[in-house]
Amino acid sequence: MHNKMKTLRKLSLIGILAAALIAGPMPGIVPSKQACYSEQNVSTELTDTFSPWKSTIRKAKSIDKDLMENTKQKLQKKWGVRPRKYFGYVDDEREEDLAKWIYEAAETASQNRCDIRITPSEIFVMFMLEGGAHKYSILSENNSSGYYTKYRNNHSVSGSEELGLDFINNEIEILKKSGFVPHSIKIENYSSHELQLQPLNEQGVRIQTAYFLNLEDGLKVLAGTFAERKYAFLQDFKKHFGKAELNKLTDEETFFWTAFYFNAGKNCGKGELTGIPYINGRGMKQYGLGREKVYKPLEYAEPSTNRNPRVNALIKLATKQWIDNFGLFTYSYQSKYGKIPKRDNLKR
Repeated sequence: MHNKMKTLRKLSLIGILAAALIAGPMPGIVPSKQACYSEQNVSTELTDTFSPWKSTIRKAKSIDKDLMENTKQKLQKKWGVRPRKYFGYVDDEREEDLAKWIYEAAETASQNRCDIRITPSEIFVMFMLEGGAHKYSILSENNSSGYYTKYRNNHSVSGSEELGLDFINNEIEILKKSGFVPHSIKIENYSSHELQLQPLNEQGVRIQTAYFLNLEDGLKVLAGTFAERKYAFLQDFKKHFGKAELNKLTDEETFFWTAFYFNAGKNCGKGELTGIPYINGRGMKQYGLGREKVYKPLEYAEPSTNRNPRVNALIKLATKQWIDNFGLFTYSYQSKYGKIPKRDNLKR
């Protein structure tokens, strides 16, 4: 009897420890920057027990066109910008590879030390609007009918032109150390001549980008960079507005500001969020507008250029909500790490 009780106690203790490991960090614990930006290896393996990318293809193929258009009109009225239509990029079985890489990129980037989670729909929208859709003919294979369907994974991909990673050459090692990007990812630096030929970005700064060996790797770095920008935004928000306001922050606004930080940079993002002065990309002092004046529907006609980070973030938000309305991507899929939670530990 005594031995039986000891065995039961051991099993109970094991169960408690296992539950704690699965649950992860205790709610309310905010990872420190020191802990966040320390060395961590990231595994990129995803189990094959369930393939959510197949579900994405099926959903995209079966969306009611009238309902799609009706939803688009509502979102355009809500935000003042036109959501971009990207359902057709993942509605064919030959496009399964792209959908799979999107899921795996979100999964990989979510294994960071900062306890930040991102979703496949976020990465899909960012990829499409940062160059994936515009460079579709370059990134995919052309079949006999002239229609591009299958994304290639056997050629190098430009960080700036196809993924919006203008300064990845300067950031890649930091992203690896903090666990946002796998250590196995390799980049190919631009030559000094190529860098001199690079255009200025939205902030007037010369691009410092690099090549990735293939699109699959590039998407993982895009996802890792987006996750790091989300962490930076949440830290800035909590410091300026307080924990109580942070806990009321919606996923909608979080995505908007993360996309803003990604497009304009963390310095500009923080300045525009808080309304404090900052030095812009041209080295000039600029006064931020503040949260309420930036995160709101566009009050004038949508411009034809993509030089405004606020407009870009609104377009990405409207596009993501259009996609999410039809459940095109799911992020509660089972992987070797368990289910990705809907909210970040930082916000609990």
